[in-house]
Amino acid sequence: MQKKPVKRKQRDIGSELRKVALPITLAAVGIFAVLSLTVLFRIETVIIKGGSDYTTEEILTACEISGGENLIRTNMAKCAENIEKRLVYIEKAELKRRFPSALEINITPAVETVSAEYEGKFCLLSEGGKVLEIPYAPVEGT
Repeated sequence: MQKKPVKRKQRDIGSELRKVALPITLAAVGIFAVLSLTVLFRIETVIIKGGSDYTTEEILTACEISGGENLIRTNMAKCAENIEKRLVYIEKAELKRRFPSALEINITPAVETVSAEYEGKFCLLSEGGKVLEIPYAPVEGT
């Protein structure tokens, strides 16, 4: 019996496709990551929920957020901490990203609860123990 002549090896289309698809996929993911951190997801809208005596501008100034910042790169914990430290009548601030371009700030106002005497003066404290004011006399109803 005669052996059939061996033809050229057929190319494995699947392996060729994988060789091309992997670099293209990695490049696309890299480009999307770079665009997400630079051009995409800019803060255009700020939504403030909860009662507060402070204006939107005062809250944003305390938060140190300016228009057009990147939503992904914004440090939410630092912004919340800044709001709570700088605006004494805000007990708690929680920030949430609302993609593609909104930032939501949930405000819990501080409630005057207790007047405590300290070094001959009175401190007006919130429910969470935050010093709200240092008046010269106790505040009625606390």
